[in-house]
Amino acid sequence: ETVRRELAAGRGSVDVLLPADNRLHPERSLRFMEPGFRYSAVEQIALIVTLLLGTAGLPHITHRYFTSSSGRAARASTVWVLGLATCFYFLAVLLGVAARSELPRYLPAGLTNSDFVDGVVRVPEKALLFLAGEAGGESILALVSAAAFAAVFSTVAGLLIAAATSWGHDVYEEYINPEASEARRVRFARIAVSLTAGLAAVIGIGISVIGDAGAPGVALMVTWAFAVAGSALTPVFLAIVWWRRTTAGGVLAGMATGALLSMGAIALALLSERFEWAGWWGLGHFPSLLAAPLAGLSVVVVSLRTTMPSTAGSWWVRLHGTAPERRQALLVRLAARGGDAR
Repeated sequence: ETVRRELAAGRGSVDVLLPADNRLHPERSLRFMEPGFRYSAVEQIALIVTLLLGTAGLPHITHRYFTSSSGRAARASTVWVLGLATCFYFLAVLLGVAARSELPRYLPAGLTNSDFVDGVVRVPEKALLFLAGEAGGESILALVSAAAFAAVFSTVAGLLIAAATSWGHDVYEEYINPEASEARRVRFARIAVSLTAGLAAVIGIGISVIGDAGAPGVALMVTWAFAVAGSALTPVFLAIVWWRRTTAGGVLAGMATGALLSMGAIALALLSERFEWAGWWGLGHFPSLLAAPLAGLSVVVVSLRTTMPSTAGSWWVRLHGTAPERRQALLVRLAARGGDAR
């Protein structure tokens, strides 16, 4: 009775679970927190492809190649990055499984309140914090929270360093003012990075005004970054490294195509929460499944219609070596293992 009076007076709120369609298995009814509420089978495949391609194109990861002293060091750096990224993804899955299996042991049976529904965490992003708090107490919760903040700041720092390098060196020094002093380049990079960070903060805080279902979760917003990187950068990287005919015009066309398609698709996914017509294309927030191939096609088409630079041959040899050099390296590796080159 007290709850009813508070609600009638407008001084409280209550969460209500409503029936929903199972998008993954339409023939089955949907239970709370089971796969199928948000994404269909096609969208789940698109999510996996987006994360796969996005990891290869994240700027703060590819930026490591600028700090490698040699090709061998760059390859070793790649192995380390891939290994650490693999561990990260495994840990994310393991923590989710641990939260589903272990949290019910520390909670009353069938607990339902503002944080849990039948013992299941209502907001998935909070699962790790609840697991740390319930299983390890306040000290472990504080440690996990500090680690989360450290991870956030390290990632932001890496992205800002990559942005500073791009604005200060690749844009300002190369195209705007090639004769600029180092102090002027650094000043321009700082201003550009400050504006970039401010724009990102405004978008992150104000994005909920576009959709109708509240602010997107952190995991979804991170996936947007993977979508743009996987659509605009990864196809270009693959073409530059493995297709000798790639030109600067093709690179720019591929990056523009991937960026516009991915950001446009994300905007459509947000608008679809209010307008049914905006959800026509069916891939939701994960456009790389379509945007990345189209970006690669743009690279090929524009490269074939533009002229290769005169230095392309020497650059290709520097990147891959000559055929005799590659065979000699293969023979050395086989000899070290006692193999045969045939």
